Amino acid sequence: MARDLICAKALASRRSPHRILRLSSVFAIPLALALGGPALAASPVVPDEFAPPAAEVPRLPAKLTPLPRARDLQAEAARAARAGQPLVVLYSRRDCPWCEQVRREWLKPLADRDATLVVRQVDQDADTPLRDFAGRATRHDAFAKAGKVALVPVVAFYGPDGRELTAPIVGVRLPDFYAAYLDESLKAARAALAAPPRR
Repeated sequence: MARDLICAKALASRRSPHRILRLSSVFAIPLALALGGPALAASPVVPDEFAPPAAEVPRLPAKLTPLPRARDLQAEAARAARAGQPLVVLYSRRDCPWCEQVRREWLKPLADRDATLVVRQVDQDADTPLRDFAGRATRHDAFAKAGKVALVPVVAFYGPDGRELTAPIVGVRLPDFYAAYLDESLKAARAALAAPPRR
């Protein structure tokens, strides 16, 4: 039964979404009755088998790890570029446990080890004043929205002109490899920063 649920979801690209919805509902209710009785069967929502188990979701501490909020991206990116570094920006939300994990386990230790690295946070859920890469007045939430940041955490790497130097790191898919992803992204961003401008 569970295998049928997974197969129905895997075939979503080849069937209409309405067909998949009907298949999911047909399988979900008997499965819920078998596993948890009427309380679970009352909801036709099919759990996402690709989501991490609840035990793997990091817990938000009472006090979040401090990371400097962006104030003036133009000045902060220029300062980073003078040191041969990209400006590293974490797009975050206060209620996001994975954002806290990225701050605590990787970005804060990285910034503490390397004083030349400029790491800033942009809060997707705050109206904190901000100057963008062109020196214009905006807000954290508006800047994140303009950059089409939907899901967080996102770690982006910028040059002094606001250009993204390499692809951002979106989410925390494999925590065991996150440090390696971060290291590779920093190397790619530094190389792009040092490359001569295109004509």
